[in-house]
Amino acid sequence: MKAFTVRQPYADAITWGSKPVENRTRPLPEKYVDVPVLLHAAKDPHVTGITAVDLAHFTGVNITDWQDTRSAILAMITFTGSHRCADVHWCCKPWGQVETRDQPEVWHWEIGEVIRLGEPVPASGALGFWTPKPEVLAAVETQLAEVARWKTLLCKHSFPCQPPHGSIFRPGPCDCGLTYRQHEAELRRQEEALIVGSSRDGQCPDCNQARRLYRFQPPAQPWDEPDFEPPVTFLCTDCFNNAADAHNTMVNGLFEEAAR
Repeated sequence: MKAFTVRQPYADAITWGSKPVENRTRPLPEKYVDVPVLLHAAKDPHVTGITAVDLAHFTGVNITDWQDTRSAILAMITFTGSHRCADVHWCCKPWGQVETRDQPEVWHWEIGEVIRLGEPVPASGALGFWTPKPEVLAAVETQLAEVARWKTLLCKHSFPCQPPHGSIFRPGPCDCGLTYRQHEAELRRQEEALIVGSSRDGQCPDCNQARRLYRFQPPAQPWDEPDFEPPVTFLCTDCFNNAADAHNTMVNGLFEEAAR
């Protein structure tokens, strides 16, 4: 497997799924289209001096997520193709560069799936596509095998979803067509939701079990009074899903009856 080196903080931006193109002065070689390659973070940062704070402004990713790891393999990525950016309208904003007098030819290499490694694997980089040492490849393949196992075990349906619907709470095979990149983004969203106080430990009022509870509030309906706010309860995973399903069934039934 080949590797491809990118300077920081752009390597982190690709790793976290926020940078969909890589700017280059030539088209992507055909032999690397739809072929997985390893993303390597260079030893030296980008010469422009752009920081993770600047990139966070573009992406909305929490600044604590930026690792700024260097001289290491961060992820496995797939380039799906490339296109030239000679258009003054500046495609692929805000990441894609546009051609200028100083840089007369710019190509956007399109990034598809990104599989982030749990732990960066130290390695020295090189120009262009290069082959990592056998011990580096072995360390990477060990982590990729673990990721592949979880891809099979974790269901990716119900996206976008509201905690605790979806993924980690309903394991099992799924053929809904969502990418693992979308699945990872939803897991991060759920983790952030837990941090801001949408869950807590306690006794579920519906089943009386001591579990992790999640904030449940039915959405307001057109027939509610202007100042009415639906009650908030904290329910366990199963009771949350049952309450959400029951509410949706009730609302759909009312609309169907009104349409008769």
